[in-house]
Order: sequence, then C-alpha cells, then structure tokens
Amino acid sequence: MEKWPPPLAEPAGDIGAIDIVSVSSDFIIRDITVNAASSEHGELIVQAVRDVDGIEVINVSGRTLLMHIGGKIEVVSKLPLKTRADLSMACTPGVARICEAIYQDPVN
Repeated sequence: MEKWPPPLAEPAGDIGAIDIVSVSSDFIIRDITVNAASSEHGELIVQAVRDVDGIEVINVSGRTLLMHIGGKIEVVSKLPLKTRADLSMACTPGVARICEAIYQDPVN
C-alpha cells in the first residue's frame, strides 16, 4: 500500500494538513501545511519538494506571515456612531474643538 503523501527522505517535516484548492483534468492544486523546526529547515523542505518531478511549488508562506494577512488590529468606537452628525462630532471638526480645549488647559 502506497503512503500518501509520499514521505520526503530528508529533510523531514511534519505534515499538518492537506487541502485541495483546485482540480482540473490536467492537475490538482493542494495547500499543504508542513511544520518545520526553523526557517532554514522550512527552506530545505521547500527545496526538496521542488526537486520532485511533476510537482510545482506555487507559493510558500510562513505562519507569521499568514497571521498578518488582513491585519490584526481593529479600531472600535467607544460610542455608537449611527449618523453623519455623530461621526462629525467624533471626528474632524468635532475633534478640533477637543484638541483646542486640551491645548488651552493641558492639565484637565
């Protein structure tokens, strides 16, 4: 019985997941998650896969890079902004009045 995916002799990495991205009559694109011990180890794994006949590596991403896609920080209003008038009080020019008041009385 043949093992799938076939193991890489060296450098071995732990396969975390295999997802099918696209299927056609000519090819299958798979997203394969491989856990490596380090960035250097990951590069060795990618090169070993590239060396396999019939396989094309389309993209390689690290966990840290993937975590940053779409951003991680969200700005949420403390007050509900339901109307354009609410927004104008919370943002410019409403904020300009607050900045001016802080400038005039920096202690309070």
